[in-house]
Amino acid sequence: MVICTNFIKYENGHLKGFADFFVPKWGIEIKSCSFCVKEEKRWINLPSKEFVNDEGQKKFSPYIRFQNQEHWKVFCTQAKHAVDSYLLENQELSNGEENFNF
Repeated sequence: MVICTNFIKYENGHLKGFADFFVPKWGIEIKSCSFCVKEEKRWINLPSKEFVNDEGQKKFSPYIRFQNQEHWKVFCTQAKHAVDSYLLENQELSNGEENFNF
């Protein structure tokens, strides 16, 4: 289970805000995950640092990552639902909306 403990709206292109999560089973908090939306697709990015590669391109490297891709998928699915629950509980979604869509 993943719990969203805070969400700060910040709209900039696909970026819709930043979420903090708590995973009770692991006893871990993950702060400032970006929450993005494009058309019907919604995704979570873990906190990362920005760097410039050898070609001069801006890139991002996550501070933490899941080695098992299935675990990452489960986390993302639960995190997206946790954001929806948080926003519903905090009246950020209007009645009848099932998902966080901007």
